[in-house]
Amino acid sequence: MLTIENLPTIPLENLEDEVKLILNSVLFDIEYNFSFAFEVVYINSLQRKIRRKPKPRYDIPVEPVDFTFKKYIPELIDYFHTGEKVDYAPFKFICYFHIVEFFQDKSAFFIVREKLKNIVLKPDFNLNINLYVTQALNLIKTESEKNQTDKTKIQRVLKQFIEQEEFKTFLTNDELLDYFEKDAVFSFAQPLTLKAIDFSTEEKFIESLTNRIYSIRCSIVHSNPDFDVKKAVPFVASNENIEKLRYEIEIMMEVAKTIILKTTEK
Repeated sequence: MLTIENLPTIPLENLEDEVKLILNSVLFDIEYNFSFAFEVVYINSLQRKIRRKPKPRYDIPVEPVDFTFKKYIPELIDYFHTGEKVDYAPFKFICYFHIVEFFQDKSAFFIVREKLKNIVLKPDFNLNINLYVTQALNLIKTESEKNQTDKTKIQRVLKQFIEQEEFKTFLTNDELLDYFEKDAVFSFAQPLTLKAIDFSTEEKFIESLTNRIYSIRCSIVHSNPDFDVKKAVPFVASNENIEKLRYEIEIMMEVAKTIILKTTEK
């Protein structure tokens, strides 16, 4: 039994944070001195609303089912399973995001390769070789210049793997469409507004999905309260914010699943 002595009176709104600090201190000292590893079960994970599990795509079969062997990329499966195991929502989000990050630099190569292939395969390529070579060089230059920001890299990956109608169907089936067609506001040191996903065109869909994922990713990664808020608004793990983050995790997990499926080795 662990007894905390001389605990001062703590205002109710600060009680959870103060108890976390005390438990982290005591449990780490026990681990350091006696090699028993303990971990705080975050109170918000116990208090949060019970979220329904994602709806299965199919009913559990009665008859045997044959599955085709697919060679998934091992690192992506590891990231995904780590995300499934952890309960702390910000870390779970980042685990799934790593699957996007895995392709951030590779995606530029894929895009250039496909566009160059289309140029080379044009019926009149040999007749207008100077024109097409110039187009190819400009393409490489443009894509190289784009390669400077993380946001552009994320947008490339989403454009390569995520299809608007498939994604909208997922949100509809999981009864999430209404939520993501509205803005979500997180209460940090400064409010962070995640703009609604725009399904009006394919271009706006990818852009709005990118902005939503990139904003929350930056907030979590730069969660140090001393970080420059001009670059990102640091994430604050209050109960309300954690609950909202769990919705964002659902779309991040779907993006991760889709990328894993579409990058199997043939």
